[in-house]
Amino acid sequence: MHYYQFNIGDYASHTSRLSPMEDLAYRRLLDLYYLNEHPLNGCATDVAREIGLVEHVTAVEYVLSKFFTFENDCYKQKRIDFEIKKYKTNHKNQKKAGIASAKARQAKAKKESTDVERTLNTSPTPVQPNINQEPLTKNHKPVIKDLLCEEAFSIFYSAGLIKRSKAKAFSTFKSLVKQMECDPLEFAELLSDDIKHRISTNQFGIDKLHPSTYLNQQRWTDDYETAKQSNNGLPEGSRKLSASERIRARNEAKYGNQQPSSGLGVGENDGDLRISVDPGEWREPFIDVESGP
Repeated sequence: MHYYQFNIGDYASHTSRLSPMEDLAYRRLLDLYYLNEHPLNGCATDVAREIGLVEHVTAVEYVLSKFFTFENDCYKQKRIDFEIKKYKTNHKNQKKAGIASAKARQAKAKKESTDVERTLNTSPTPVQPNINQEPLTKNHKPVIKDLLCEEAFSIFYSAGLIKRSKAKAFSTFKSLVKQMECDPLEFAELLSDDIKHRISTNQFGIDKLHPSTYLNQQRWTDDYETAKQSNNGLPEGSRKLSASERIRARNEAKYGNQQPSSGLGVGENDGDLRISVDPGEWREPFIDVESGP
């Protein structure tokens, strides 16, 4: 590929924390990937040499680890693989259309050269043709395409997201297929693999995401969350903590095993401040200070 779409806003939002050298490395890695239409070599040093940054291998290694996935001794990126596949599919379809158009023009020219001039028949036609009648095949293509979209959508819809607003999600799915000019089944397989990967890594909020939201926000283009923690320091996937446990986790992360001696820190009783007071002292007797002896 000698051309690919570049979304400036999307790129800036994902690379705002890169150093100038890391940003340069990422741009050159993207160009190399698209130009060769193939995943990057598995050796970071060789990759750095190919993009002219052999003296900055550390920056190249960081970018590879953050924006690419290492599979089968190669660095891959699902978004680029999808764009390359879409490009090849469109190129193949355009080639087929060009060949078919050329054959049609040749057949038409041959027919015009071999047809003999016919005499005008002045006799009335017994049966008048129906000028509104159209070939049956003209109306078959949209039906077949809709059936293909329905089959592809079912693959995406059953990938693991919460099953809500199916009609709305299907409408968005068809719009994306038309907008991106891609094969519906290939697009659905891409989305399904992405959703299953995010579910397997317990990405936060993926179990409550609606299919229509996933499609409208193009969440398949988001970076995968790696080595991320939630629940105030506990590994992702742990049970939801209570309020007192969350306070204790924050205090332990900040102060270690020594809890703060004052404030709203949690003590031995998991935040229940009443336990430290004798039950008989919870309420003091009312004293009327205005009454005299």
